[in-house]
Amino acid sequence: ALRVRDKSNQNYKVESGEKVYLRAQGWLADYLDHAKYNEIPLAFHFWIGAAVLGAACRRNYSIPISVRGTQLNQYTILTGDKGTGKGEAMKIGLRVLERMNRQIRTKCEEGEFGKSEGIVVPVYPQDITQESLVSSLSDLSQRKNLTKYPNGKSGMQLGEACALIAADEFANFAGNEVYNAQKRITFLLTAGFEDNYYKATKGGGEERIDRMCLSLISTTQPGWMRNTITSDAMEGGFVERVNFIHREETNRSYSTFRVPIIDPLRSEALASR
Repeated sequence: ALRVRDKSNQNYKVESGEKVYLRAQGWLADYLDHAKYNEIPLAFHFWIGAAVLGAACRRNYSIPISVRGTQLNQYTILTGDKGTGKGEAMKIGLRVLERMNRQIRTKCEEGEFGKSEGIVVPVYPQDITQESLVSSLSDLSQRKNLTKYPNGKSGMQLGEACALIAADEFANFAGNEVYNAQKRITFLLTAGFEDNYYKATKGGGEERIDRMCLSLISTTQPGWMRNTITSDAMEGGFVERVNFIHREETNRSYSTFRVPIIDPLRSEALASR
């Protein structure tokens, strides 16, 4: 993880096994500097920042480590007992992403990106139903967007099913019944790591999603997870595809200087980048 040193303000507490990069630069380093004035563990901020950055990249970037390349979208779940700052860390990251979407919509209205909102990253809440989730992603992939390119030319671009699920509690998102939870997890396995999704419905129709890039950020307590993720889900590969970030407790130290609030102007600057 990254750490920003500043003698006049509270530093991050580095846990055992975390590396410190004192000269880190770039968007993620600036995000950590923006989010550091609290007791939330460094690892929570780092992985939420990485997940938000991956969601914002949509399908525009990939890492060449597989046949088709690996997209930057991630499934990240923060785990820990109550009071460890899981939810607050998630809110800070979501605030930046929401500001990015607002800036994109403004530029679309001004004609700078064309007259389409196809490049925003929709954020779905935890209470969205499976049917609504699939329907919304399908609509995104079937939509054609009028896009203005950097060279000044415009053209039609195929829609992409790029979105982020923000679930305050993963157990609530997955559902209490084993069948529903397994259904959710099976879909997440496909949506997060495959390009396309297809399923025939009982009425003779079909559910089809093309060009998918789904991200997930969530929180939970260890006890809740034991009742949500079954042994089938573990053997099916879901656990290996999720970043589980666990911390036992927070720093519990306070700066002698007045701790500033999260600066909304810095959130806007991070969103614009």
